[in-house]
Amino acid sequence: MFLQIWPTASPFQNRSIEIEGQIIFIPYGKILIVPASTIHGGGFRTTTVLGGESRSKRKPLSAGGNLRFHLYIATNQTSLPVHQTNKYTEPCDKTKELSRRYVDSKHMQVLLDTLFV
Repeated sequence: MFLQIWPTASPFQNRSIEIEGQIIFIPYGKILIVPASTIHGGGFRTTTVLGGESRSKRKPLSAGGNLRFHLYIATNQTSLPVHQTNKYTEPCDKTKELSRRYVDSKHMQVLLDTLFV
């Protein structure tokens, strides 16, 4: 599976500076452990998912992907939120989405055009 991650910006960094993502490959059967604050996205599909009315027909489905699993571990007697919101905003300004300055890797379009199905 491929995943795009972004380095964490310093809270003192100028918020007009774009932060480019980095694309990483996680081999099948391996695990990637990162801090919960890691900004990430992806799970890009690299294989065709087979299915349909009959397994013998083996028709490709229009949806699918490489499975991902998220696990959050609380340490040092901290607690986890009951509900995850998946709303990503600037720490100092909750009206600004992180996607305004955390941009795709310059290699993303080439991968989308040639590798990901």
